[in-house]
Amino acid sequence: MKRNFSISALNHGTCIFVYTSCMLLFGLNSMFAQSVVTNLKYNNQSVQSANTTVMLPGNGGSSSVLKVGDQLQSGTRLIIPPYTIVMLQSPAGRQICSSIKGKTMEYTVKMTPKGENHYVRGQGAQVKSYVNKSVGYNYRVNNGRGTTSAARGTEFTFTDMSAGNNEQAIITTEEGSINIIDQVPLSINGQSAPTNKRGEPITQAVSRMQSAGDQQFYSSDQPIEYADYSQAISYISNEIYNIIDPEERADNLLCLGDLYMDFDQPQNAVDPFNQARLIFEEYYGPDDLYTLEAVISMSEAIAKSGDVQNANAWIGNAYNILVELANWNVEDLNYLDTLDYFEEEDHEAYDIISSELSEIYGLIGWAYEVTGDVSSEYYYDLMSKYALKY
Repeated sequence: MKRNFSISALNHGTCIFVYTSCMLLFGLNSMFAQSVVTNLKYNNQSVQSANTTVMLPGNGGSSSVLKVGDQLQSGTRLIIPPYTIVMLQSPAGRQICSSIKGKTMEYTVKMTPKGENHYVRGQGAQVKSYVNKSVGYNYRVNNGRGTTSAARGTEFTFTDMSAGNNEQAIITTEEGSINIIDQVPLSINGQSAPTNKRGEPITQAVSRMQSAGDQQFYSSDQPIEYADYSQAISYISNEIYNIIDPEERADNLLCLGDLYMDFDQPQNAVDPFNQARLIFEEYYGPDDLYTLEAVISMSEAIAKSGDVQNANAWIGNAYNILVELANWNVEDLNYLDTLDYFEEEDHEAYDIISSELSEIYGLIGWAYEVTGDVSSEYYYDLMSKYALKY
């Protein structure tokens, strides 16, 4: 679907953007099967409905109550209050969503042709999964912050324990085995690798298999050491195509591209970024932040290689989707203000959505920076304003 775009058309705080249709994301989401609410509990008592914010992808359609039998289309976000348990049946398995900390949590389900992606956010937010047997890793749970578990025919529990800027996940496998992908920072000659445009460290993905009976997995920030950029680039380049899991390969393709960019070789970064983009788009969809980060990374490499017109075309597509996502998140935050079942001190509901909005604004700022537009600073300021608090 063609989208017309002018990056100069956005003026500080006034969203004026031009595109022919906003139905692309709706169309993609509606192509895939849905999850069904099979049971609800509040204070450990089964109920037919519960106070749970249901936010559909797109503008409007949010509701404040979840009922047994409700269907969740791809991209639906649930803001689940404390002491509420939501049980779901998806095409590839079953999920039990709850908080072990008695806090508000977020759960989102997305479907793609390659399988299911289940996102969980909030300190203590937990998803227990019972995954149907399958040939490939078609079922993934992640916290959107650097830890992913890919499964086929297994039973495992993923708990997000992130707080502030510190990412932390705990994973336990009760039956079968899963592949865990953990993004960890690099260290070059004893120094931390430079951060990306949004202040985040460049990371390399490492994986391990976890089977029933193994100790709990705790995600780590222990850096991988390299003597210099040449060693890091050589090692990662040689290892990438031995990686079986596509997401792990995509993470490391992004890492390789980032290293080439820091090593002032943008022409060598274009292909790794593009390959990462293709994998993320296939497994997570074109509107996922992983995919959009890869698109902007590739655009920057293309621009610095001299093909500014092509770079701007890619940036334009990513920008339109990001502005759409930002508008949806702002609407979700405004909707929370209309609800009365969040107590005044319950900031988690707002902070969870704000953290995603911060990521989106950071990507928009980066898109502007690639084009040389000073509006980037405005969006970087918004990124900081909505940064993680929980």
